[in-house]
Amino acid sequence: RKKAEYAASQPKRPTELRDKPQCFTWNGEEKCFSCTSECEYYKTLNPKLDCKQWCTVEYGQAKPTDEDSISFNEFVQGVYGGTVDRVDFYGYSGDRAYATFKDGKRIRIGEGFPIEVGNEASSPLFVVRLLGQKQIPYKFHFLDGVKYTKMGAN
Repeated sequence: RKKAEYAASQPKRPTELRDKPQCFTWNGEEKCFSCTSECEYYKTLNPKLDCKQWCTVEYGQAKPTDEDSISFNEFVQGVYGGTVDRVDFYGYSGDRAYATFKDGKRIRIGEGFPIEVGNEASSPLFVVRLLGQKQIPYKFHFLDGVKYTKMGAN
């Protein structure tokens, strides 16, 4: 019960209905299927199956409520438009990122920003790859302010 209450209190992540047909060739014959068409088949075996819920995928970060932000789509437009100067990643996996634009404006990249999810193809490293392709500097700040001590030192 507490887990359900916690989940309900969290901001909603963006969702997408994945229903684009996937096609492949098998023994010279082209076969196509989509999530909802496959779901309708499995619904004959389990009538309680909710195809819309089954085929809807959450992705990226929810829109932050604690500070101003731009969406991931707006950020990507800035990268391709040449207006992003650099990006700073924070947190142990870089789940919080701030873009600095050429006009000096610094803002958090929010809704839709890929977060680290172990069982999905979602990671801030996809953003790092894009920045590398566009030769935009970036830095991870996950150890900023950490003081190191020698083993056994008090």
